[in-house]
Amino acid sequence: MDHDTPSLHGPGSSSPTVRAGPGNGWATEDRIATGAEQYPVGLLTSLLRYAGLAAAFYSMSVLFAPHVPHATMRSWGIVTIIFMIIWLTSIVVHYWIRPSQAVEVRQWNLIGKCLLIGTVLIIMTMIWAFLPGAPEPLHLLMIIFVMAYLSITIISAPQHAVVNRFAIIAMLGSILIVHDYQADLFNGVIFVFVLLFAAIMFFLSKVFPDAIKQAAQSREISEAARIQAEMQRDAKGRFLASASHDLGQPLQSARLFFDQVVRGTDPALRASAVMHTEAAFSSIERRLRQMIEHLRLESADRAAALVALTVGPYIARTAALAEAMAAQKGVAIHALPSSLQVWADAELLERALLNLVDNGLRHARGTRLLMGARRRGSSVRIWVIDDGVGIPAGDVASLFEDYFQGSNHGDEVRGGFGLGLASVQRTMSLMNGKAGLDLNWTRGAAFFLELQDAAA
Repeated sequence: MDHDTPSLHGPGSSSPTVRAGPGNGWATEDRIATGAEQYPVGLLTSLLRYAGLAAAFYSMSVLFAPHVPHATMRSWGIVTIIFMIIWLTSIVVHYWIRPSQAVEVRQWNLIGKCLLIGTVLIIMTMIWAFLPGAPEPLHLLMIIFVMAYLSITIISAPQHAVVNRFAIIAMLGSILIVHDYQADLFNGVIFVFVLLFAAIMFFLSKVFPDAIKQAAQSREISEAARIQAEMQRDAKGRFLASASHDLGQPLQSARLFFDQVVRGTDPALRASAVMHTEAAFSSIERRLRQMIEHLRLESADRAAALVALTVGPYIARTAALAEAMAAQKGVAIHALPSSLQVWADAELLERALLNLVDNGLRHARGTRLLMGARRRGSSVRIWVIDDGVGIPAGDVASLFEDYFQGSNHGDEVRGGFGLGLASVQRTMSLMNGKAGLDLNWTRGAAFFLELQDAAA
């Protein structure tokens, strides 16, 4: 045996265990943007919002034209028309390419932010260029237009909270500065009203994105719960189907062999039938025990009591318990001594080792099985290695999943419930360890249990 991997036919080396890590969660701004995208943002809705603002710009330019220098109005009009063409083009392109959600969040929300800033700058230009020479009724109309625009923007684009706050301060601040305060009482009321409205909009620009974020988080939690419930439902369905099939086979065999025992007259045939009947009932007992063990682990009914254990005695005990079955299968078990210590639960460790050995004896179709342990950094790996048919590449990814039955089993009743290795994985997780398969081992299969080194 080398330093990392026990040797049966030749040197082996350990391979990194590849695990799919949890998905990366989106940042807060992305979650708000994603939540905001749940609003109706189809082509018709976007065009209606665009047409409303374009109509407002045109109406304001017509009403204010007599009171604004021609050159000023013309310059503002040219800039506004160019901006509105860019906006309309972005709406059409967005609808045409139909970007994915990731592209929507990362790219198109930036475009939307730029369009929002451009709109704010155009409206600010209107305030500073149009109001000084306009009569008071048009001042009031401008105030109403700005308030309406801010209200709609905060509701329709909550993901751009910073830009929205900039718009509130810039536009309402500009109105408070530029507005003509000649009628003291009336304009004093307007001044106070605009300030209060600004405070309310500023508050909503903070509260509304938080509400969108919480709604998006609630949807994520609900969706995760729904997926988990569906997975549990499917798992129970597979479990019941597997139990019905795999208990039915040995029960049918037991019934047929028992009938031969009762009705048979040939002593040799009756003895053979008795042996097969006992084997069938042993298979039923093993599978029921496996089912109960799996259900206990699945319900988290068992807590691990971790203590420092020397792995050598457990390897020797497991080999002794499996000796009879190994002899029946024609397999020689070699248990190597070890003084390494691990943090483990005695009962759970023995159960996991027995499951691995049972898996090797029943399915490997080999002649030798080696058990040993080696230190690996701050951990200890306990190996169960056979010289059998090995694990097909197509089975590796699902090997430790519930109800998975491999494609090359050698036993008569194929695969059992498909819970043996899944139970090993659950058992190891209770002890803060893991189970795995060394993919570098090519002559047979090399399974391992990895636990924290108690001497580290």
